[in-house]
Amino acid sequence: MLKWTKVDGGLFEGPGTTNSVSGGTAAFYKVVLRSPHPATGSKGYYIAKDLAHAVDEVEFYEIAKKLAGQPGWELLNYTFEYKGVATMPVATANGPVPGEKQLLIMENLFDGKKKLRLLDIKIGQFTADSNWRGKSSFAAYRQGILDGKTNSTKEGYRMEGFDGPPKELATFDPSIESTLMGAVFSKKKSTRLQYQCMPARRFLRQS
Repeated sequence: MLKWTKVDGGLFEGPGTTNSVSGGTAAFYKVVLRSPHPATGSKGYYIAKDLAHAVDEVEFYEIAKKLAGQPGWELLNYTFEYKGVATMPVATANGPVPGEKQLLIMENLFDGKKKLRLLDIKIGQFTADSNWRGKSSFAAYRQGILDGKTNSTKEGYRMEGFDGPPKELATFDPSIESTLMGAVFSKKKSTRLQYQCMPARRFLRQS
């Protein structure tokens, strides 16, 4: 296991507060720097992600950090800026959460922008395997059924979420395309499933 880069939680003011984004299962938290970021002068330069749902990402960023700047790895210049892992208190809309959480600290793409159009795309024909990161055989089997119903098995990736979508998608009603889906699932779940089934030519056209 890689040694994680530690970040002093004292660099940030107060507890991190929940930040809603579409797609994914990990909670994001707004974190405010005590001193403005030297490059941008912003206190909101970073955003935090609950490490409990992002261990794989930390390992990726740590490897990327070691390879950055080396010949043949120029593509890493386009990844998020990764600062490290901080341990600090967090709060939700209902108040502070007891104890502290380990948070992955990364560049906040929303910083300095009034509105951002951001797509969450899951890459891979299969997105789970039994005994991988504690995934049970049943959970992997269930995930495999979902993969088979989505664009993952058709094109090798699927859209999980869409922040700042155009009006065409923001007002999208899944029940119009599928009466059965509208009757069985909530609008939120059926909309997400419709996103997952969209071919790239459709969702990339909206971006």
